[in-house]
Amino acid sequence: MFTSSHLGKWFSRLFIDGANSARPQRTAAPRAAAGRPAPGRTAAPGQGMTLPNWARVQSVAELPVIHRIYTAAKADFEVPESLRPFLVVTGHEGGTASVLIDPDSYIQVSRHVDSLRERLRKAQVRVAKTAFADRDLIAAIYKTEHHEALADDVATSSSEESRLFDTFIRYGIENGATDLHVVVKGQHGVVKYRIDGEMEVMKGPTKGVYTREQLHGAFGYAYNKLMADRTGSHSSFTSENFQSCMIPYRVGEKAMNLRWQSSRGFEGFTVYIRFLMKDKTFKADRFQDFGYEDDQAEMFARVARTRKGMILIVGETNSGKSTALTHYIESLPERDKLNIIMVEDPTEKAVDGTSLQISLQRTLSVESDKTPFREVQGVLMRSDPCIIAQGEIRDIDSGTCAKTLLESGHQVLATSHAPGVMDAFVRLTSSEIGFSMETLTRPRFWSLVVAQSLVPRLCTCSQDEHADETIPHITAFIRERFRIDTSNMRTKKEGGCALCGGRGTKGLTVVAEMYQPTRNFLQAMRRNDDFEAERIWRSEGDKRFDSPNMRGKTMFEHALYKAYIGLIDPRQVETFELFDQYEIMFEAA
Repeated sequence: MFTSSHLGKWFSRLFIDGANSARPQRTAAPRAAAGRPAPGRTAAPGQGMTLPNWARVQSVAELPVIHRIYTAAKADFEVPESLRPFLVVTGHEGGTASVLIDPDSYIQVSRHVDSLRERLRKAQVRVAKTAFADRDLIAAIYKTEHHEALADDVATSSSEESRLFDTFIRYGIENGATDLHVVVKGQHGVVKYRIDGEMEVMKGPTKGVYTREQLHGAFGYAYNKLMADRTGSHSSFTSENFQSCMIPYRVGEKAMNLRWQSSRGFEGFTVYIRFLMKDKTFKADRFQDFGYEDDQAEMFARVARTRKGMILIVGETNSGKSTALTHYIESLPERDKLNIIMVEDPTEKAVDGTSLQISLQRTLSVESDKTPFREVQGVLMRSDPCIIAQGEIRDIDSGTCAKTLLESGHQVLATSHAPGVMDAFVRLTSSEIGFSMETLTRPRFWSLVVAQSLVPRLCTCSQDEHADETIPHITAFIRERFRIDTSNMRTKKEGGCALCGGRGTKGLTVVAEMYQPTRNFLQAMRRNDDFEAERIWRSEGDKRFDSPNMRGKTMFEHALYKAYIGLIDPRQVETFELFDQYEIMFEAA
């Protein structure tokens, strides 16, 4: 499935690449049939006939989300190669299509448009838009389809390197992995995957072990041949540098971007790849479907009505921050009446409801005066935005951009790396980002702070693994210290079942702490009294560990509640804090 997130990676080149492409020679157009010119038409350039009074599309941003290109080579409605420089039909949601025609070539193309429309009609594809577009834009749209086709043809390539790379990617997709890790030391390396939040070695005859030459060849092939233009830190793969890029890829019907980060090591190198699915692999209509409790979902709904201040979602790597931010945007009421702009480094996937997604690539030189965020800041201010989703705040430039947009009265959505609500303030005031505590504690600066993590959900095969029987010493301590019933607690079944691939867990669930900072909290933070600020926040809770009400509660407490209802293994709770060391600030009445 082709989506506009793929086009997002080409956004910056829509008006550049075309200028470098050789234009086909124009052929003499046949004389137009005599007849009365239609009203509202203008003269065709240099051809003595009139053009329909159609709109002109200047960029992909003016089109609905593109899912496919109907007229591409080997596509459903393929047109001859000689016509493709002047004509493209793009497919959109709901079985609709847009027809784009080069106005300079209207005469020679128009003869084919009627038959093409009829073919679309018979296939129940409705043409919702017919417009003019210059050849550069048409070529750029076709290029994106061609680039992804390269990745789709990997499995049929004669290259051993390409086949091995495809094997690694397919294994990850078939097993529901979120990340692929390759660690090479000496003359051998091992391939691992993160599945349900935990790392495991690739299963199979080699047990994930390959030679250095095999791995260097497979991943070198991917970086050199499949990398999306303008996303790479270097022009070619080397194990001697830190490198990053994005790779568009397809496995069967599943289209994705592969976010690449590789690093040199003392005895070898590593490659880390994040699987970013273009189509939703998990259908969620509500925040509760991800694992948030009802009152947490209500917090998101409340701030959606205000549309002011910052919504910051923090967490460690692989904690679902971007997914939460995306769902917030896609669930906004009356989002079609809002001008929502996303700025990402780089764009990872298409987000429904956005008017524009801008893909940035930070400069490698920290001494540059014209950094991407500084350049885009003015563009954002002049684009009349309602909501700006800025992506990750990780340096002074992205922090300054967020501050400026907030001070101008916009709602800003952002993510950052921090392990908790209190830690978010520490992160933003670090020298790396540079916010002052005075700025962070101003009235109306904050809308919502969210800290979250993802933990493995127990598979149905674990329902008979009663924790009171499998880990009685742990459940006895939980009953005594936290005063909750442990009879519903379950543990992961060793060896699992066929459904979960022998893991005992199936999928992930969100564990979160959320807070809308109050004046008393902010005053304590401004006095540098972190302990009092945390006490103010946590005093809002109901002081019970067996309650679904998460107001004033930490991620530890949310995880403990999920263990209490049998959703996760109790031992997962201690990945946040040890049972005997967790500070119980307020005893239940």
